[in-house]
Parts: sequence; structure tokens; C-alpha cells
Amino acid sequence: MGVSSSAGPEAHPPSEDSPTDLVELFEKTVGISFEEAVPIVYAKARALSRHDPAAANDLAQDVWEHIYTLLSNGRLHQTVDYPAAWLRHLTQTQWLQRRRRDSAAKRGGHLFIESLEQNREAGHEPASTAAGPETAAVQMDLEERLHAATGRLPRHLRDVVTLVLKGHTHAEIAALLRISSNTSKTRLRAALELLRGHPGLAAN
Repeated sequence: MGVSSSAGPEAHPPSEDSPTDLVELFEKTVGISFEEAVPIVYAKARALSRHDPAAANDLAQDVWEHIYTLLSNGRLHQTVDYPAAWLRHLTQTQWLQRRRRDSAAKRGGHLFIESLEQNREAGHEPASTAAGPETAAVQMDLEERLHAATGRLPRHLRDVVTLVLKGHTHAEIAALLRISSNTSKTRLRAALELLRGHPGLAAN
């Protein structure tokens, strides 16, 4: 479903329901027409995104996905008293959540590298990288960015870092790669120096 607006790009909440049913459900519950809601959401998203059209479009789509989830799960069953204010507040809430996720992911990458280096300096074996359920999403993103970063390392350094990320100790890495534990530590140190300046792992 899509509704064009001069105030922003086409908006289309995701749904397997018919477009007409979805629009009717939205308008009945929120108390404003979809055509009126689109520019309200996009204007707020654009302001929060510092007038970056691509970022505003992504944020607006997050808002529509969230609204659809609320409607389809029956969590929004009372008519909204102030539709425009509610839409702006919801947009700002989604923006804050997105910033927290992005910040946590970047901070996680930075701290992960710092933790590896501190363990190495203290002579400790690499710790397990298993994450709890509350950080699963951030950990998954972090691992993807770490693997992308290590892909630029020389092969002998990349092999060590990859095994460290899997939770192997230096003794295990030495046995797997047929090198000494000291060589494993030396290669990890060299890899950390190269990864330290990688833009994908920088903190805010």
C-alpha cells in the first residue's frame, strides 16, 4: 500500500492484510486519515534526521512498521485523543530507540577491541564472546562488523582473530594453526593495532 505526499516519500506500512482494511483500521483507531498522517510523520522524521531524506525515510518506515505491529497485536485498541501529537511522539520515540541501538553497537565494537587488548596485556586468555539474551541483537550486529573488519587483515592475523572471536584460547589457537602460543599473542597484538582505527568499530 502506498500514499504519495508532497511532504515526503511514499509510505507503505508492511502488511499481508488488504490495503483497504489496514487503512480503515488505522483511521478508526488513530482518528486521522492516512493521507494526513503521512506528512506529519515524515516532517518529524526529517527534522530529527537533520533533513537527510534517506535517514528520514528509514525512520518514517520504522514508525509505520511499529504502528502496524501495535494494530495487528491489538495493543492499540482505543482511539487516540491527539493524533498529530501522538504521531510526532511515536516518531521521536522510534528515533531515540534507533540512536540507542546504533550507539550500543558502535560502543560494543570499541569496548570489545579494548577488552581483547587488555586481556592480552594482562597475559589472560581471550574470554568467551557469548552474549546474554538482552544483548543478542547488538552482539549479532557487532560480530558481523568485526568479521567484516577482520576480512581486511592479512591472512595470518585474520586467522588468529577469527579463532579468538570464536572463544578459543591462545593454546588452542596454537594447536590449530601449528604455531606457538607466543606467536598467537603476537599476531593478536598486531591485528588489534590495525583494527583500532577501523571506522566500523569506532565509538561515538
